[in-house]
Amino acid sequence: MSDVGIWLDGLGLGVYREAFTANEIDWNILPDLTSEDLKDLGVDLVGHRRRLLKEIATIEQSATLTDAISPEQSVERRQVSVLFCDMVGSTSLAAQLDPEDLRDIQLKYQDAVAKAVTAQGGHIANFIGDGIVVYFGWPIATEDQAESAVRAGRAALEMISEVTILGSDERLAARAAIATGTVVVGDLAGEASHQSGAISGNAPNRASRLQSLAEAGQLLIDDKTRSLLKASFETVDLGRHLFKGIHAPVQVWQVEYEVTADSRFDAARTAIGITPLVGRLGDLELMQDRWRHAVSGEGQVVLLSGEAGIGKSRMIRQLYEALETQPKSILRYQCSHYFENVALHPVAGAMERAAQFERSDGPDAKFDKLEVILMKTSRPFDETAALVGSILNLPVEERYPPLEMSPQRQLEETLLVLLEQADALAEQTPVLLIVEDLHWADPTTLDLIGRTIAAAQSKPMLVLLTFRPEFVSPWQSFPHLTNLSLNRLGQVECGILIDQLTGRKPLPSTIKEQITDKADGVPLYVEELTKTVLDAEYVIETENTYEVIGDEMDLAVPATLHDTLMARLDRQSSIKNVAQIGACIGREFSYDLLFAIAGLPEKTLRTALDQLAEVEIVFHHGRPPTSRYEFKHALLRDAAYDSLLRLRKQQLHSEIVQFLEAQASQDIMECAFHSAAAGLSQKAATLYLQAGRDAMTAATFAEAISQLRLGLAQTSKMAAGGARDRLELDLRVALGAAEMASKGWAADAIREALDPAVPLAQALQDQLALGFSLFSIWIYHATRSEMKPALEWLAALDKAAADHGSEDLQMIADTAASMNCFWIGDFPEATRRRDRVKKDYSLEGHRHLVQFMNHDPYSTVLEWGGATQLWIQGFADQAAEAVAEGNAHARRLEHPFTLVHSLTLGSIALMEFGQGEQNLLHCDEANEICDELNLPFVKIVSSDSVRGRALIALGRDQIGSEVLMASVANWEAVGGRTTFGEYTSRIATALGRLGRFGEALVLSDKALAHETSTGDIFYQPESNRLRAQILLSMPDADRQQALHYLTKSRELARAVGALSFELRTATTLAEFLRHEGRSHEAEEALQPVYSKFSEGFDTPDLVAAKSLLEDVS
Repeated sequence: MSDVGIWLDGLGLGVYREAFTANEIDWNILPDLTSEDLKDLGVDLVGHRRRLLKEIATIEQSATLTDAISPEQSVERRQVSVLFCDMVGSTSLAAQLDPEDLRDIQLKYQDAVAKAVTAQGGHIANFIGDGIVVYFGWPIATEDQAESAVRAGRAALEMISEVTILGSDERLAARAAIATGTVVVGDLAGEASHQSGAISGNAPNRASRLQSLAEAGQLLIDDKTRSLLKASFETVDLGRHLFKGIHAPVQVWQVEYEVTADSRFDAARTAIGITPLVGRLGDLELMQDRWRHAVSGEGQVVLLSGEAGIGKSRMIRQLYEALETQPKSILRYQCSHYFENVALHPVAGAMERAAQFERSDGPDAKFDKLEVILMKTSRPFDETAALVGSILNLPVEERYPPLEMSPQRQLEETLLVLLEQADALAEQTPVLLIVEDLHWADPTTLDLIGRTIAAAQSKPMLVLLTFRPEFVSPWQSFPHLTNLSLNRLGQVECGILIDQLTGRKPLPSTIKEQITDKADGVPLYVEELTKTVLDAEYVIETENTYEVIGDEMDLAVPATLHDTLMARLDRQSSIKNVAQIGACIGREFSYDLLFAIAGLPEKTLRTALDQLAEVEIVFHHGRPPTSRYEFKHALLRDAAYDSLLRLRKQQLHSEIVQFLEAQASQDIMECAFHSAAAGLSQKAATLYLQAGRDAMTAATFAEAISQLRLGLAQTSKMAAGGARDRLELDLRVALGAAEMASKGWAADAIREALDPAVPLAQALQDQLALGFSLFSIWIYHATRSEMKPALEWLAALDKAAADHGSEDLQMIADTAASMNCFWIGDFPEATRRRDRVKKDYSLEGHRHLVQFMNHDPYSTVLEWGGATQLWIQGFADQAAEAVAEGNAHARRLEHPFTLVHSLTLGSIALMEFGQGEQNLLHCDEANEICDELNLPFVKIVSSDSVRGRALIALGRDQIGSEVLMASVANWEAVGGRTTFGEYTSRIATALGRLGRFGEALVLSDKALAHETSTGDIFYQPESNRLRAQILLSMPDADRQQALHYLTKSRELARAVGALSFELRTATTLAEFLRHEGRSHEAEEALQPVYSKFSEGFDTPDLVAAKSLLEDVS
């Protein structure tokens, strides 16, 4: 019987529930009822009888669908407003009155509450003593459930106050409270008990506690309820209160009175600032104008933005209709939030749809279909097909010759192929390229779109991009770009839209006004509210208009989109389960997958899908078994999905995973998403790890980082143990490498990823993971010039190597130490560590380390602690050999990341002995590699920084200082500080030579302060000398101060064994002394230093020193 009662509530005819129950009308009897039977049941209104008879006629048709819904599916998650009403003074009355008189009063009290809540669509759930619990929003979603609850509460209190106590003038009193929240509600069945309408959640408890605070005649509400009321009721703030069993204080409001509808409407309009735009004729004309320009060969781009439901898709349909008869090719990419971390997923989906792939197709069939739609270009067709096939996860190596290109180059060529395909289409006919929901696009797709925009300017192509306001377009500078923002509608425009939805048959003005009021100017809201009115049959269609059925106050138009969507689903109660199952698959779903997991007979499922399509909950494309379905709105899908219980969702997602795994080919990210939603955390984490590693191989680091982080989130849900630790460690190591490649060595994300990896690697005795983690954390601190913690982590790395007796760990530790010791000026130890790596390293035996460290040990020790240190120590020829050896080794290694660093930071020594032009050539080559790898950050902090240094060394101070300052600004923005003294002193020198002495001295001060405070001192002697040089070049040179810095520079150089810096200081000092006429002292200052050199006599510094010695001898 409760099912029939719920059915009546859903029709808005719950007033007849009691009559149906008293006459034992159940589902078996319901189909046999006649108009006369309904009269006997008290259904006197003709409109109500006609409506019931029409609904009864559909019961037999949908019976099989209703039977297919399992019992547990009647329990749902809902947003419910709970009204708790309690009679005041009942204990005192029980002591004063005869039990029969007390019962009479209690019945009057209950009747008053029942009448008040029934009028507002409430559902009486329980009687607890003198308390009554009422739900609003279940079993059927209703209009403005919070407002209805408040109206019912106020009406009940008023009706109760009119009840007199027997034998006196005293009136009965009650108090009430309402709380709103998400609950689980439905029938609770156990082995020994059954409870209808059982509810679980915080809202019932809050309502009960609020009621205990209320005084007689008061109606109190919580914050959530008040937020849903908008401005419809005047409320008084009663402050925040603590209640037993509720941890956080609850904000309490007292309801005073209901404001007029006009005031509420005016307040809503003021808040949202509605602008009249419906019809969009001006917007459509603008888009058509851009199309005309595109057809003439002047490519155009339109950025169509607006909030969810504002009408972006409708605008596209309008443009379709306007261009229907014109020749054109259409490319349409649909982005999805499920796949915003999967490179080129929208493109792959478009290709699969264009080629009409079917799930039953084998690889050969798919290749055949793909080749039909591909355009012929100047590129070999096999290569085109292989590149496109790769993004469709097809086994291209079985069909076409191998591509023989690096993953990075393959990604670049894939993007070029897609551009070539669009160009080939445009040569035949104008192209309309549409990308929807750009706010969910993956970074690689955004890259493709950016290139397409740039290339479209001279082609017959209109690029139409839709997105929500949170997306910030990076393409605003293009002259052929038009921004078009869709705003909310005004009342008149909403009325026009309502008329379109009703087929130009007008709705009663009162209902039309309510729809317009509650839609808040969002076209989606207008559409769904209107369809709710029509589907629920609050009106009856006549020849020329719609007329209201029954009392207009029964109109249950939902006040929010959530309520609207749930109401639409509730109206299709016999098929709602199918919509919920489809929602678990996603916004789009295929018939074969739905059939596999729905557990319904094929005829039943097809009938349900046809009904969902008929009421426009979903759109369908094709016919079963190859048909696909799409929820009309993403929020419709969300409403259906959110109403399911967690266990039911997990069951469905698990079945989806089983289906996907049984297919010949599968999308890793799709399987990972559903595995996570199914609670299969280990499987999900494993798949996310695989997807992340694949993305790193393809050099799409942004996607890799996102995927690996999703995997880490899943490991936190796994049971403690070795399996979880293994997965977490693998994910963290991969994530650390991706973060380092994407953001540089000093990014905080490296520590966040790898700090927890150290104990995991130790526990699992994974030496390589431990070495990589310790190395990465060390380099994080070292590159931030945090030398104390850097030395501590270096010690930990040495200890790990000793404890494990591992050659690999020792090589990693020595690599780190050679750099660290160089930076802190411990050249002997840096040399010892460098020499041990060079002695122990073999290409075949240790090349695997670069995959873990992102640094090759041999190449790395030839950089800062190699060539640069050798030059500083006075060994220019050995430094040149180290640069050449490092570059040659990096090329043999075939690791692009290593080669970039060897060509740039590993070749700094070249500029010191006059080969700055060679540095610039190296930087050009490094830039090409960075562009191919899509490593803009590495390009800036490595290649650009060395380019700036080289330009300054060549005397091109203006451009050199600008390039170097721009580079280091990016480096410092992520926390990088190592070599700050060195590059800042170089910039200061350039500015000094440009006559910008004030800026030069400020930078010089910062460089010296950094070196003193951090211990990053390898360049400290030169920083002091350059300071002196700036002072000596100023018009009012402070020669004594300059002499102070020269003296300090000489002392520092001697202390660390920096012979080349000592020579430069001695040369500058000798020039200073010669200028003062003290040639003998100049010779004495320079000759002993010059005589210490054994090589490099053709370098600029030694040539200059020799020339000066000849002058002062």
